[in-house]
Amino acid sequence: MFEENKYSKWYDNIIKHAKRRAILRSYFDGEYHHIIPKSLGGTDDKQNIVKLTYREHFVCHLLLTKMCNDKSQKAKMCWALHRLTFSRNYFGSYQYEITRKVHIKNFTENHPSKRFSNWGDKMSKIIEESWKEDEIRRENMKRRMGQWRIENPEKSKQISINNLPKPMIGKDNPVSKRIEYKGNFYYGWRELMEQTGVSKHIYEKYYLNNIPFEHRIGANGPEKKLP
Repeated sequence: MFEENKYSKWYDNIIKHAKRRAILRSYFDGEYHHIIPKSLGGTDDKQNIVKLTYREHFVCHLLLTKMCNDKSQKAKMCWALHRLTFSRNYFGSYQYEITRKVHIKNFTENHPSKRFSNWGDKMSKIIEESWKEDEIRRENMKRRMGQWRIENPEKSKQISINNLPKPMIGKDNPVSKRIEYKGNFYYGWRELMEQTGVSKHIYEKYYLNNIPFEHRIGANGPEKKLP
């Protein structure tokens, strides 16, 4: 399962040291760790669990990403390291940097689009189906809200008054962002959207990168492909 290399030797040494320490001290700060991870077939048996310090736990999961010679197992260990780090509130900048580099490398090499030839088409279908369901949910919500307004006219009126937007927009707002778009300038994303239909997302992702985007303006649903 694990490749025989310096990382597996370091891993074994940490586990052995932790087991000896557990005999000497019945309690110490730390976390329980599956010696053989459950995602790789490990169990919850006592002999497969050891208590590690927080630092040891992080180091062991980092070593596991370098011990697996099977591609799918390595991907699982990279995800385990990512979840371990970002499910805690006490990781340092050094651990953060290491984990992000491991995660990005794993995601680049093992992304589903590289392992499954029809992954893109499958995801497009899932997105299209989800949008169909969203349309039904929106219609149902619209109908329920309309009925509620009829039954509660005073409350509905007061809510509408309280929610009236009173923002300063355009040049009247001293902090409005000055945005250049096709030779013209607009003050704030709201003004750009109202006058051109171009959202902040379209502007930053497509316009600034010289990517055709006219087909995206006003689109409601999954991204349409250019003819």
